[in-house]
Amino acid sequence: MKSTTPYRYQGGIGVVDSPYLIDYFMAEKKSFVLRMDVATYEALEKWAADEFRSVNGQLEWMIQRALKEAGRAPKAPQPKDDATDQA
Repeated sequence: MKSTTPYRYQGGIGVVDSPYLIDYFMAEKKSFVLRMDVATYEALEKWAADEFRSVNGQLEWMIQRALKEAGRAPKAPQPKDDATDQA
């Protein structure tokens, strides 16, 4: 179920006002270990700093972008229509 609590996020460039943005930030997240060579990590760390993101945030952004471009992004749950639920 989507949150109805308004949430204001100010990050990167600009401000985003959305009543549903809080769902993204409060979504359940899966933790896992990722190993990479030092040079790759340092390049990722610099890219993240250039974008004003944490390394973790940069990885999440990169993965979401790759999933979207590949047509494999998870579909957002559709809100239930109260009229069809009562039928």
